[in-house]
Amino acid sequence: MRSGRDYDGTKLLSPSELASMMRRSTQFAVRVVAPPPPEAEIEAATGLRKRLMRWYGAAAGKRAFRNVFLAIGPFFQLIGVRKATAR
Repeated sequence: MRSGRDYDGTKLLSPSELASMMRRSTQFAVRVVAPPPPEAEIEAATGLRKRLMRWYGAAAGKRAFRNVFLAIGPFFQLIGVRKATAR
């Protein structure tokens, strides 16, 4: 919006949509993770924000929170590993 560009043809993809697209289009085994916040950002934060970032970082690695964090979390990573091919 700030640049004045038209974004009518732009679609934001969910983590699962992006992972599905990569699986269909590449030879990678794809895994989606909710990584912890970078330590430098946590250290730069103060007060409640810092405590929440620490909690998020600790919880991000727990399987029970995975789907929740991927649905509402601030960021995610797709990790692609090339599949072994039979010769």
